[in-house]
Amino acid sequence: ARALALAGLVGWVLVGCGGGVGSGGTGVASGVTDGTVNGFGSVFVDGDRFDDSAVAAYAETAPGVQTQADARLGARVEVESELGKATRLRVEAALVAPVESVSADGFQVLGQKVRINASASNGPVTQFGGGYAGLATVQPGDAVEVHGFTLRTAAGFELQATRVQRLAAVPAFVRVSGLASNVDVAGFDLGSLRVISAGAAMLPAGAPLAGGQSVTVLAPRVSLMPASGPAQSLHAAQVRIRVLGQAGDQVATSGVVGSLDLGAGRFDLGGTMVDYRQASVRPEVGALVAGRYVQVRGTL
Repeated sequence: ARALALAGLVGWVLVGCGGGVGSGGTGVASGVTDGTVNGFGSVFVDGDRFDDSAVAAYAETAPGVQTQADARLGARVEVESELGKATRLRVEAALVAPVESVSADGFQVLGQKVRINASASNGPVTQFGGGYAGLATVQPGDAVEVHGFTLRTAAGFELQATRVQRLAAVPAFVRVSGLASNVDVAGFDLGSLRVISAGAAMLPAGAPLAGGQSVTVLAPRVSLMPASGPAQSLHAAQVRIRVLGQAGDQVATSGVVGSLDLGAGRFDLGGTMVDYRQASVRPEVGALVAGRYVQVRGTL
């Protein structure tokens, strides 16, 4: 119980069970897979095939509201499966809001730095949709839906985009994901954004929020306040702490290696601590370096 409680401070611990890094196949036989859509004819998530013929994809567009959605190329999804057959398919955008500014390698949304990836050696190449031809066509003020995974940096974190979709308009609820910091009774920070969480629904119910945890916030568009000091703020309607399942569940997840500790045999994967001391690492242990995109299979 002590080990599980300590793990909860930084996320869930994944202990390797013979799976590989980027090994493809059919993923975990039963359990939860969190990753990037990279193929169709069924749905492929980081190379793993799931039969999705019996389920529809959906996304949470407002607190407690599930809307049918498309699992497009580059989208980040969470799949619950039994024997390779999807029983639940949730599309998980990281950001849904207006673009604030554009730079040479990305843009900013709700105080979050978004990096575009053009090299397959660094993970899934960023896909564009909704009329975008690439980063050069993204403009400040555009309403966007951004999919991607969290990268830890010396300054905190940023998002590496796997898909950027232009929207016709900003929806009634904006969405922002990242690693919580400066947590107090009133709220917390996500990058340079201050999230006021007093009165918001916290999910899972009763779960305490701690610094370093990965969260997704839904907030009314009208609650976004311009910066009156060092940061802008918004009033959250719902804060969901990222939990891949329950202790003992088989899971697969992906992202970029951060905070690699070769001596301890562990690293951070976007807010999830991974223990690989008992895992097989492919292609070989020497290939496991900070900044590399990997897929992890194991047990919570």
